[in-house]
Amino acid sequence: MVSLLVCLKDGLGDGQLPLYYHDFAGQLQAMTLWQYLLRCSISLLLGLLLLAVGASVLARFTKRLSLHLGVLALLLLPSLFPELHQLVNERVAQFLPMSYLDLPKFILMTNPWQSLLLSWEKGLTLCLILVAFLVAVGQVVDRRKKSSDVVLTSDQQMERNHFK
Repeated sequence: MVSLLVCLKDGLGDGQLPLYYHDFAGQLQAMTLWQYLLRCSISLLLGLLLLAVGASVLARFTKRLSLHLGVLALLLLPSLFPELHQLVNERVAQFLPMSYLDLPKFILMTNPWQSLLLSWEKGLTLCLILVAFLVAVGQVVDRRKKSSDVVLTSDQQMERNHFK
């Protein structure tokens, strides 16, 4: 909150200010402040979209709040305990969305595995694929639900006509 108030009062400073960091190979890289903030914003928005779509699809299957909270905790647990990253092989981690939760490290080309298999761009691609997949699953569930409602309604109408 304090950072937001300071930014509103004094601004962010020069957006062309370079941020220097070392990549996986140990080479010095540079990125402007605006590029970093843009990548952070895109990552956060896409992450929130993934959580919202995931919650929406999960709500179509169950209404239990405890299950929703459990799935959310499973997704966020690796970001709370970085030691858990060591339990997952980097070849598997590249396909798990929770592997990409440490945004500053991924944006600045480092990660707990120190592997090129995991990068900010691959994390965005994975999140977009998961969002598209979850939207498709939600559409299929909705169509099946509507078609079953229509079938039940027509069956009920047939029963009513039969008893008349």
